[in-house]
Amino acid sequence: MIVSPFVFGKTPSNIEVKLENNLRILEDKQNVPKGHGLFRILHQDFGDKRLIWDVSDFSQIAEARQIFKDLIAEGFVPYIIDKITGEPTNMPMANFDPMAEEVFMEEREIIMSPMHSAVGG
Repeated sequence: MIVSPFVFGKTPSNIEVKLENNLRILEDKQNVPKGHGLFRILHQDFGDKRLIWDVSDFSQIAEARQIFKDLIAEGFVPYIIDKITGEPTNMPMANFDPMAEEVFMEEREIIMSPMHSAVGG
């Protein structure tokens, strides 16, 4: 079964992240369970969505890897989060790392906006 937990973009056909009953979305105040990786997907219209996968479950890793590729194809840029500062690193990720504790996916339009650079991004 495929569900569509959220849809990004200016039109519904732009970006749709489909989960195949493996990964799950975290609500705002939920903590990431131990042994899970996290995508933070930032979109200018829909805010910050959080999606987790179990780092010991090969089917969840495969699904997370596919979502990583799909979001990049749709114009998102992935950054790993620095464990010390808790901030995204300056260098985009070249490949999906299933053991990354947190991956920050930022829409390219946000990165290129004047407001973003003025805020310190």
